[in-house]
Amino acid sequence: VQHDAAPPPEQPVVGSPGPMFFNTPELAAAWRCETILVQRPNAAGQDTLYTAAAIQQNQNVVALIQLAVPTANLQNMLMQRWLILLMGFAAMTSLVVLAVLALSRSIIRPLYQLRESALLLSRGDFSSRVSWERQDEIGEVASAFNEMASQVQKMLEEQRAFASNTAHELRTPLTALRLRTEALLYDGTLDATTSRQYVEEIDHEIANLGNLVQDLTLLSRFDAGRAELGDNQIDCNRLALSLSEQFATPAREKHIHLSVCPCPQPTTINASLNHLTVVFRNLLDNALKYTPEGGAISWRIETTPNGTLHTIQDNGQGILRQDLPMVFERFYRADKAHSRDIPGTGLGLALVRTIVEAYGGLIKISSEGAGQGTAVTVLWPQSPSSTL
Repeated sequence: VQHDAAPPPEQPVVGSPGPMFFNTPELAAAWRCETILVQRPNAAGQDTLYTAAAIQQNQNVVALIQLAVPTANLQNMLMQRWLILLMGFAAMTSLVVLAVLALSRSIIRPLYQLRESALLLSRGDFSSRVSWERQDEIGEVASAFNEMASQVQKMLEEQRAFASNTAHELRTPLTALRLRTEALLYDGTLDATTSRQYVEEIDHEIANLGNLVQDLTLLSRFDAGRAELGDNQIDCNRLALSLSEQFATPAREKHIHLSVCPCPQPTTINASLNHLTVVFRNLLDNALKYTPEGGAISWRIETTPNGTLHTIQDNGQGILRQDLPMVFERFYRADKAHSRDIPGTGLGLALVRTIVEAYGGLIKISSEGAGQGTAVTVLWPQSPSSTL
């Protein structure tokens, strides 16, 4: 509807619209440059929303635009929007549920594997492992479980081997003792010389059994953490000279030159005299047993910033390169073919390493091979006041 008349002075436009104009409130409001929304039935009887706007030029209303929208269309559009919103909400909820299920499955699955592996371990199957490669907390738990299972399996295997070797080491001298005692008891043809020899052999085997029991007892105390570490001030030079005197007689019998090179200044360390004696007596005994007649054994003592260094060197039969990593294992014998010809229990080096490491020290054995001799170095830590 266009109007060309000028508006009265107090209104933005002039002129007077026709009677139909005032029957449409939205147009009348638009004529006054206002905007309203009116709801009424249209010509078809449908409930409709009406609004209108004025087009101005130089502050004169030159045209009016009327917009009519049936409310049914709006309701359909609103229903569509609600339907889309509900569908989106349902899809989002489904995605969240699926994500929660996947996450819970990823957490529960390794826990079930851990449970099954734990049950297998409780039944004695120590080869069971959890195959899980995730780099998260669950993966760390699985890795820790596998490490624990490996350690338990290794410990049990060591215990079985230890029990088997102990039984073997005990069975051999007991068999010899039984044979000798039966001969002495029931063989009336034995002369005095043979009987005396049998008695000496029985005494020797009993001494070996006593040493074995003593070593096993000391090892078990250290393994169980019940061994009391000593804190006595012990002079290393005096200990070395004392032990070398004890081994002087068997060394002379084999024509072996045993020498001690003490530290220039008196050096003491904190330890138990009994533990130190066990360590260096075993090392000297090994050097003496595996050094042939006419050989040489030296014991050198020196101080370092990290402690007192003891080096026991011999020019004996040496150790093969492949045997070096295993010399500290319990009951291990590098020369298995002649293991029974060389006295000993096979626990000496294992006991030595256990004692040295319990005091925070280090022990190392090196050899260039068969016939090249052996060098044993023991670094024993010392307190700040242990050097006089």
